[in-house]
This record gives sequence, structure tokens and C-alpha cells, in this order.
Amino acid sequence: MIQTSTVCLEKKFFQSLGGFPKDQGNGEDIYLWLLYGLKTNLIFCNRICTYYRDRENSHTSRMVYVNLPFQFEYFANYEKNDQTKYLMQYLRKSAFLHISGLKILGQTKTAMKHSLELFKHYKLTGLICMSVALAPNFLLHAVKTYRDVKRSKS
Repeated sequence: MIQTSTVCLEKKFFQSLGGFPKDQGNGEDIYLWLLYGLKTNLIFCNRICTYYRDRENSHTSRMVYVNLPFQFEYFANYEKNDQTKYLMQYLRKSAFLHISGLKILGQTKTAMKHSLELFKHYKLTGLICMSVALAPNFLLHAVKTYRDVKRSKS
């Protein structure tokens, strides 16, 4: 995924995409980079090259989204075709991680609310997210610990 703080692009092109959507509190950067990817030729590498490490004082560990991030609603009505296949895979995985993160932060009600909103747009993804929102926290912590151990060995 593209990190907003590391991107340089021509201002005219940025403006042609519409810039960051106003009045969106979260997901506006991811939305813009996904839109950028649909409108340009990008090279895709299906290999994990970097990891984002959560830290106790990091932005993500303090983050609680009141509303579902913008990119999920925006791309829900996008035409499903070969060009958007990877976009939809990314959104599915991102939704799962979003709900898992809320759940691990103890935000079960918000996780369920967002899962229900996801279900309106993406039926299967919404159902999977609901099962995550209902899963016991110890199970999610065990999966996260397993993932972290596996990452540290690679």
C-alpha cells in the first residue's frame, strides 16, 4: 500500500483525481491511492515487502473510527471487472483487518456496526467481518501473536 507521506506526484494529476475528498475523516488517502491505481499503469507485486508495526503509542493503536473508512463505501458501486479484481481483493482483506483491529482495541460495538455497513455493500465480506466482530478477543489476540511470530522469522 502507498504511504501518503512518501508520495510525490504532479499537482495537476493530483487535482485531476479530485484530490482528497473533503469532509472525510478517515480512508480519504487510501481512496485516493486506489483511484490513482485504477487510472494509471502501476506495477503490482504480490509479495510482502514491508510491515507496519503497531506500537503502543502509535496512531493506529489509538485510532477508533466512528464511521466506516471512506474507501469501502466509495468503491462499493464500482464495476466489477478484470481491472478492479485486485481492488476488490484489497478491500476484502482491508475490511477484515479493519474489523479485527477495532475488535482488538476493544471496540466491539463499532466493529459490529462497521460489519453491518460492509454487509450492505459486500455481502460475503460483511458476513466474514461479522464473525470476526463476534469472535472472542483471546482468539484474535492468538491469531495476531501467531502472525507476528511468523513475520519475525522471515
